[in-house]
Amino acid sequence: MASNLGFQALVDALGPDDLRMAANAYDAALRSLDEDNCPHNPHTARLLIGRHIIERALAGERDPVKLAEGALSCLDLMGTAGLAARSA
Repeated sequence: MASNLGFQALVDALGPDDLRMAANAYDAALRSLDEDNCPHNPHTARLLIGRHIIERALAGERDPVKLAEGALSCLDLMGTAGLAARSA
């Protein structure tokens, strides 16, 4: 699983174009994120979005739109399921 890999393993598994695509997906997801209505605190939201995108990219997804939308859907689902803790 991606969370157990070190940075070098991520670089080895994802090439420069893949990392650029993942970064673009991350940026797009952050631009679409409505932090005022997000059930997660901003740091947690960014962490969850990044983790989702990297794990899906490592699994083979290369569509930045799907990655960004999937990360936001995952974030929303976790909030709906009550897995969010928003602190001021």
